[in-house]
Amino acid sequence: MIEMEMENQRVERLRSQRPGKDWIQVIAEKQLGRLEQFCQPGIVSRLLLPKRFVNLDSAAALVAEYHDWFGDCTDIQLEASRVGWVGERLGIFYRFRLLPRRRRLIEQQLYCTLKDGRVERLNSVCSGFESR
Repeated sequence: MIEMEMENQRVERLRSQRPGKDWIQVIAEKQLGRLEQFCQPGIVSRLLLPKRFVNLDSAAALVAEYHDWFGDCTDIQLEASRVGWVGERLGIFYRFRLLPRRRRLIEQQLYCTLKDGRVERLNSVCSGFESR
């Protein structure tokens, strides 16, 4: 009985990582507008970028940032990713190779607080676009 309970908890924990995997997938597929469906409408986002710190207070504003970052790329190739729980926060990491930006790389690490399966708070660190 205890083993079954532990297995159920493990399966639930893995299923609850799905929003992070989907987040990465929609970026790789350039379906950036779909990011909004993973967010609470009033999501609070804090983004640490190479040259600035940005606070956003809506899903639409966050999606607009993603369009600024990835919108002109003709090809987004996923090089590495990881999704897992850090305490009560969902950690999402990805590294993309971007074209046509002269083969640039970008890494981002997100820590998300979920409410009803959607991101309510997001803290992000971004490497910026780096040449390789």
